[in-house]
Amino acid sequence: MMTYAFSTATRERLTKAILSHARACHPQECCGLVILTRDGHQYLPCINASPEPRRHFSLTPEDYLKASAAGTIIALVHSHPDGPPELSPADRHGLTHSACSWWLVCGGRIYCFGTEDEHDHCLS
Repeated sequence: MMTYAFSTATRERLTKAILSHARACHPQECCGLVILTRDGHQYLPCINASPEPRRHFSLTPEDYLKASAAGTIIALVHSHPDGPPELSPADRHGLTHSACSWWLVCGGRIYCFGTEDEHDHCLS
């Protein structure tokens, strides 16, 4: 399983920001990026540009470039508002072509996935 060395305060701050964003986007999927900056780990909420935002997510190039310019992207976050805490086939395909882990918000919890397609309750 994947582990992350976050302080308790960072873990709580990221969890609060990510879950709040997912609730605000419901019933659509939320998406965002966790970045490491000089000031620590930050969650950057992004616009879901998918034509089917209740079933899929798509980051805008502008959001990705903004995150890349601000720091190192360590995780891509999205939600499955009414689904199980499992990556879809499209998600698994995206993960295999990604340089960062994927975090999935589902049922008020945040699950982390890496290239091994394993998951853990990484934050909440």
